[in-house]
Amino acid sequence: MTDSTFEAIGAGSIAAHSIGTAITGPVTVLPAELLNSARDVQAPAGLTNLPPLPLCFGRTSELGSLHGTLGQSTAGTAVVQGLGGVGKSTLALAYAHGHRSDYNVTWWIAAASPVHIEQSLADLALRLIPVWAGSASTEERVAWAMLWLQWHPGWLLIFDNVEDSADLQPYVSTSSVLSR
Repeated sequence: MTDSTFEAIGAGSIAAHSIGTAITGPVTVLPAELLNSARDVQAPAGLTNLPPLPLCFGRTSELGSLHGTLGQSTAGTAVVQGLGGVGKSTLALAYAHGHRSDYNVTWWIAAASPVHIEQSLADLALRLIPVWAGSASTEERVAWAMLWLQWHPGWLLIFDNVEDSADLQPYVSTSSVLSR
């Protein structure tokens, strides 16, 4: 290696010859046994928190399009967007109810704000590992739920009522997500 000097300029700047680990935001630390439990805990068959399905007529084409996107083994993200009141939530809910058997977990996330998203994910942890999650902080439960999602394929998250798409950034990189 050379004897180079580095200069960091500005708030939050980093200068180094090499960096093994860089943490740039808040961190939630979970004990090793919880890290392992995220891998080992299996969801009960058909785990869901879906609201009841309202009447949904005539959306066959849109439902088929969603299934074409999300029904593939390499599915990622589908976005349902439009003006308020046109039935985006109903469409997402109809898809989720119609394809519940395709997923190990189908989870409805109230996504009007980051706090709502975190609470919905914390509720997922509470359903999957209630003994621990009942006394854990929201941040710990969210971290555990995200780790669980990374370990387990075959789930569907529906982010409903997203006001700011930037709120989804920490959550949409892992598997099937349906948002509106």
